[in-house]
Amino acid sequence: MRGVVFASIGMLCSACATFGTHQTARPIDKGSLQVGIEPGMWHVKDSGAAPVANLTARYGFGDRWDLGLRLGTAGVGVSSKFALTNKRSRTWAVAVAPSVSTVPIGHWPVHVQVPLLVGLGLGPHELTLGPKLQGWSHVRTLQATRKRSTLLAAGVSVGGSIRIARGVRILPEVTFARPFVGVLETRAAFSDVELRPGHPLYQVSLGVLLGGESNWWRRQYYPPYGTGAYPY
Repeated sequence: MRGVVFASIGMLCSACATFGTHQTARPIDKGSLQVGIEPGMWHVKDSGAAPVANLTARYGFGDRWDLGLRLGTAGVGVSSKFALTNKRSRTWAVAVAPSVSTVPIGHWPVHVQVPLLVGLGLGPHELTLGPKLQGWSHVRTLQATRKRSTLLAAGVSVGGSIRIARGVRILPEVTFARPFVGVLETRAAFSDVELRPGHPLYQVSLGVLLGGESNWWRRQYYPPYGTGAYPY
């Protein structure tokens, strides 16, 4: 238990923002819970690479929106998703998924992300495109001097939601972002990182999601052949 606590503190102290969205464009079912893990790696020009690993939990509060929590190398974050189209459509889905995260230790850096998720249904699977705007705000104290730095970036995520079983999905995703205003001096993986306009940011991740479908853990009933009454 003590090792788990120290490892968690170390993850938070070395926290770096996650650039990906790790979501589908459709909210999860109302009243259902979804948990997931988001391992990956990001790379910044002239600053090297750093691993990312987050745990997530989402709950469906309505037919068109859900709310989620994230904990890990991204710090502590909250996100929501609001569907702009009918989630029962088998072809296209569009949603906005704003999120905010911070590290509740030391300098409390803040990361805000506002993606527009566009999903193309491929049977039970989905191809998701996520153009987005991202912003960081960070205060560092060096030799009794407080220094605030901010950064704005635009980017896009391309991912897939592959349904391998009822209530089980894997989400491979690639994200690209490019800062265009400001300078950010922060820390990631116990090393200093400076982000400037023109420095491209890349992230590759592979998420695993469990749940998100009503009563997904129960054995599904299939009517006798010939009745025509099937779930889908």
